[in-house]
Amino acid sequence: MNRRLADKAGKHPTASINDQVERQRLFDEALAVALENFAAGERLGLLYSRFDAHRCLADVRFRRGELEEAERLCAEADAFICDTESRVSQLWLGPLYIDVLIAAAKRAEAEGKIEDALAKRDLAAKKLRRYQELVAECQSPRFTREAERLAGALNSQAAP
Repeated sequence: MNRRLADKAGKHPTASINDQVERQRLFDEALAVALENFAAGERLGLLYSRFDAHRCLADVRFRRGELEEAERLCAEADAFICDTESRVSQLWLGPLYIDVLIAAAKRAEAEGKIEDALAKRDLAAKKLRRYQELVAECQSPRFTREAERLAGALNSQAAP
């Protein structure tokens, strides 16, 4: 549900103040649902419930422009699954984590933090290489397209 709310908020036109208020309301509602799911996942303590709660909350934070928090949550989710054989979890987290890193690099560059931008791009490139290897093994058309999209996004971002 929180993903649908965030999708709806992200697509909501922002031409007027009323539209902007509605967009923010939807983002706030998505955040509330994601935080509720996050708390439930933490209480349950089950690996995949915790992973998915982190991933979903990171997605909402990313869509709200809260890049540092989104990156932290992605890193935590990645740590949960890095030593598991859960390819499905890795397939779902990869695009979000890479998108967050690309956005964080753009923001750092805009703020004149060139070293931070380079570090984010380097980490995104490393994550993308690992993701492309996984996608090649899994042969999923959806995630193959995601890997191609991410490669294009990363390649189109000019290094400072």
